[in-house]
Amino acid sequence: MVAFDSAGVEGTPSAEASGTVLAISNPSAGSVLATSATIAWQTNKPSNQQVLYGTSTAYELSTQLDSTLSLSHSQTLTGLVPETTYHYRVKSVDEGGSVAQSVDLTFTTPAEVLISTLSPTGGTAGTQVVINGRGFGSAQSTGAVTFSGVTAVVLSWGQSSITASVPTGATSGPVAVTVNKTPSNAVNFKINGKLAPPGKIRVKG
Repeated sequence: MVAFDSAGVEGTPSAEASGTVLAISNPSAGSVLATSATIAWQTNKPSNQQVLYGTSTAYELSTQLDSTLSLSHSQTLTGLVPETTYHYRVKSVDEGGSVAQSVDLTFTTPAEVLISTLSPTGGTAGTQVVINGRGFGSAQSTGAVTFSGVTAVVLSWGQSSITASVPTGATSGPVAVTVNKTPSNAVNFKINGKLAPPGKIRVKG
């Protein structure tokens, strides 16, 4: 339908009248970690954004509605349970009230990567440190260990125990394990400094 003003001038037809119906494309789950995930999608018309999600297609949870009208959308889900499959559906509503929803989609959160202890808790470059915990995986193929941000050489890797060598250049600070881009908690490790030069020895007469 096309409207005309009082002078008989043809106006611009609405998007709906022109055949442009609100549609969602490319919904996907990215940056899926043990307790969070980011859902992104696009729309062909400016619209708001919300994600419905849960452990079933009942979608018992939802993100807060973001009323900002845009073409690219992204919302982060938090408080997820590790090693759990989630169903989700994205939803957008345009300025005219038209609603678009995606089909049901799923993602699975990985196991939580957790460091429980370090042995020893201090040392120098080259010191072998045993990192105990869980969720490391059976092989290092997708994992790494860092000491205050410096990548360490791994000597052995197991599901609940890793042995790594303190790297040159590391300073006192957090040790962390990353598996499949999922970071662990951080546990502090102290880099022992050199001993201060000895002072003069006073001999009592």
